[in-house]
Amino acid sequence: MNKPSIISAGFELVGDLVSTGVVQVEGTVRGNLKLSAVTIGTTGQVVGTVECRTLHIKGRFSGQARCEELTLSSDAVVDGSMCYSLMSAQRGARIKGDLIKNPTPARVGPGEVAILDDAVEDGLTDSDLPDTLR
Repeated sequence: MNKPSIISAGFELVGDLVSTGVVQVEGTVRGNLKLSAVTIGTTGQVVGTVECRTLHIKGRFSGQARCEELTLSSDAVVDGSMCYSLMSAQRGARIKGDLIKNPTPARVGPGEVAILDDAVEDGLTDSDLPDTLR
């Protein structure tokens, strides 16, 4: 498992973050994140868009997210649209917005984020996808 890059409490990042790695947000991020995994810690806040394989929210999130696995801790505060394949939420998590179950998991490999719900709506199946997305 990769060691996470950490956005520390008291630090604010404004802009886009793209990586095949993992980030843990304890401070504030305003922008677009495309990563393998994102954890928003209890003191963390993300405002913008997130595309990743695994998204774990313990703090605050506002915006749009697409992920394969979504975990909301009891202190999570979400305001926005969340598209996921698998989700778990602890009692106490506060959600305002849309939760959209994606019928086809997004298989995210190094350096890519696969958004497959449009392909499913178009009638495509896994056999129609490139090998890197299967």
